[in-house]
Amino acid sequence: MKKKITISKNITFIILLFLIIINRKTTTNAITIGINLWIYQLLPSIFPTLIIGKTLISNLNIPSIIMDAFNHLFKFNGNSLILILLALIVGSPTSQIFFKDALIHHKISYQNYRKLLISTSIINPLFFWNIVTYLDNKTKVAILITNYLITIILWLTIKNDNYHSLKSSSRDSFLNNITDSFKVMLNILSIILFFNVLINIITIYLKSNLLKIFLTNLEITNGYVFLSNFSLNYHLLVILTAFLTTFMGLCINYQIKSIINDNTLYNTYIKFTLVRGTIVALTSYVFT
Repeated sequence: MKKKITISKNITFIILLFLIIINRKTTTNAITIGINLWIYQLLPSIFPTLIIGKTLISNLNIPSIIMDAFNHLFKFNGNSLILILLALIVGSPTSQIFFKDALIHHKISYQNYRKLLISTSIINPLFFWNIVTYLDNKTKVAILITNYLITIILWLTIKNDNYHSLKSSSRDSFLNNITDSFKVMLNILSIILFFNVLINIITIYLKSNLLKIFLTNLEITNGYVFLSNFSLNYHLLVILTAFLTTFMGLCINYQIKSIINDNTLYNTYIKFTLVRGTIVALTSYVFT
């Protein structure tokens, strides 16, 4: 079975490489667009966010009475409240970087890391609100609120046996935060370029709108653009947008996979994400 999967991957890679070679102009344009996106949009927004976030995790202290009450109620430990507040503001995949960084530096336990990863992987709300212009505000609010409610339910239901107080004096230097953050940005660039080339190559040969709907789940920004250009029933548009907003596309999920670097944990994460996406899609449909 593994041998067949390896052969299939090799064949797919060869086909993709061939299509890239014969469509050099499309590939060049896709790479140029990807680099410009990284330089002018992602680097100015995500890079300083990473540095600030890493610094806050190491240095910000929330009053213990608030931290302890939150940890006891939701069965978290360590700096979880700080991580969650950051996650709700910046969204994925940046929040997963903060979770992993906190685990590495013993700010949270592994069980706590697993719980945060599964429950608190949500989209940046400002990004969603500004880019999804084809849905009315009521629908967008419904999608966001449903995601947040499911997050709280997961906080309450996912077990974390090791939720006692966890403290660490480990702190990263500011220079290390900058270096680590830039390495993350380079990793994001490589994944964006790959998916941007892939989407542009596939679009050349894909004529069916039904099949193009599949492309919406490859990369979230292009996915929203595709959906805005489709002439679809509004309720179907809501379902597809809600699912994409929760799933966040293969590009972001591939970034998250590289951050987690644990296939077993990632498989658990992706199963929860797919189920969550389905629930958010159906719930948003009901309330619109």
